[in-house]
Amino acid sequence: MNVFYFVFVSMLLAFSNCTCQDEKSNTLITKFIGDLGGDQTSLDQVIIKYLAVEVRDGEAIDFVKIHLQFAREELKREAIAASELQILKYKDASEKYKNISINDEQSNNTYLVFFRNQFLMPVLIRNGKIHSFATIDKGGKRFFLMYE
Repeated sequence: MNVFYFVFVSMLLAFSNCTCQDEKSNTLITKFIGDLGGDQTSLDQVIIKYLAVEVRDGEAIDFVKIHLQFAREELKREAIAASELQILKYKDASEKYKNISINDEQSNNTYLVFFRNQFLMPVLIRNGKIHSFATIDKGGKRFFLMYE
């Protein structure tokens, strides 16, 4: 009986940890898109608050800002509201959207964001920060652009 109880509690704790991590990631993504889609938060503030970017100046940060500005314009053009987002773990998404070349670790930390049932963007999260929200197509496969 003690073994059964131990296994049950272990499974419960593992599940609640995964659920908690997903909730944190969903909150991070929702706030990121909300701040990026609005005019109140500068791109520099978005970078500091949400992105795992070590370099704060030079070409690397200019590259990040270009992608953020493009995403901001898209969010505004489509009038995307953070409250209407649907966020799915990559591994739980339809095969139709699983065209990103990622490893198993990244698969557990990748989320797909939808707005009104339309795919919006993928998001790769590590250590509570966004490592990428953009991909590039190469030979029919998509690869994350890393901002490290």
